[in-house]
Amino acid sequence: MPKKGYKQTKEHAQKGADARKGTHHSDDSKLLMSKLKTEYYKDPILGEVRRKEFHQLTSGENHWNWGKECSVECKEKLSMAFSGENNPNYGVPMTDEQRNKISKARTGYVVTDETKKAISDGLRKVYSDPIKGPEIKERLAKSRAKQGSIERSSIELLIQKELEFYRFKENKDFIVNYPILNYNVDFLIPEFSFVVEVDGDYWHNKPGAKEHDHQRDLKLLSIGYNTVRLTETEIKQNPRSSLVHALSCLCPLLRMEY
Repeated sequence: MPKKGYKQTKEHAQKGADARKGTHHSDDSKLLMSKLKTEYYKDPILGEVRRKEFHQLTSGENHWNWGKECSVECKEKLSMAFSGENNPNYGVPMTDEQRNKISKARTGYVVTDETKKAISDGLRKVYSDPIKGPEIKERLAKSRAKQGSIERSSIELLIQKELEFYRFKENKDFIVNYPILNYNVDFLIPEFSFVVEVDGDYWHNKPGAKEHDHQRDLKLLSIGYNTVRLTETEIKQNPRSSLVHALSCLCPLLRMEY
């Protein structure tokens, strides 16, 4: 481990990288390094201090890969090395504690339009591949439906609050992010086979989005689920009014007044 105050030069880092080029650690060597690292960091007091020191010594321009760009070949190798059963988290379900920790860490985080556009452009590029695109799209959809969503958007939280106002209980009267087919529906009211989708203005106003949503609603209808969609604009204007109107249209047994 680096000593306190040590700062690795780029020349030194490159020299070390060249010397290690083509070499591979044996399984025994990897196990030994893992044990040493665990011992180094497990101290309840010094462990956190050591982690912060190591992060400072190897972050930014101090990192040996600073300024280097991962080639397409490099990205494909990394993807293959950690995909499927090779991923250390393969088959390991995320605990409620982990989910809550991630959720708290992202509380208040706002995704900018610039970030949304970058994500959208990246997905469009991946999906446009005539060979890998359909396979990746299907695999991603199944993964999302299986894992569920860790965080809920601000408009989803508004609708959930209104459902709870009318004494709907989560995981009993309504279920959030419920997997149906290859989709994750925002809210399911199982007693009525009724789906409430909450549509953010940015994503659902993009070209082709409304047609995609319509086809998705038809697939859900074909297996017995009615769907109503609430837009971000109407939810923010009056979340209670928009929810009550939607439920009263498709679920006449739900008599609500507002």
